[in-house]
Amino acid sequence: MALQTADIPDVEIFGVGTHNGQTYTEADLDEIVRAFQELRNSGDGGYSPPIKLDHTDGQPTFDDVPPDGGPAFGWVDNLRRVGSILIADFKAVPAKLKVLIDAGAYRPRSAEIWWDV
Repeated sequence: MALQTADIPDVEIFGVGTHNGQTYTEADLDEIVRAFQELRNSGDGGYSPPIKLDHTDGQPTFDDVPPDGGPAFGWVDNLRRVGSILIADFKAVPAKLKVLIDAGAYRPRSAEIWWDV
């Protein structure tokens, strides 16, 4: 049986402000978008960041996905700044997870910010 997936456009994932002691400005968000686009368009097909359910290495597993090495729960396919917020488009999210996201089970959402990737 194939895993049913869905795309989720226009997901707010991060905004200006202070997060974990680091202050982020609109200029920082623009740099995050620029770096995302650079990685996305690099190499053989580029890099799409995986969607995780939390920020721990041992993230929970979804009942239809084997726990081999912490599966991706979809992929960030596009990233842009709208005002003071980063907006992402999610691709290939398990349909069950989309239902939970749409119902508000994963709020607030947050991004993992990696420097000098």
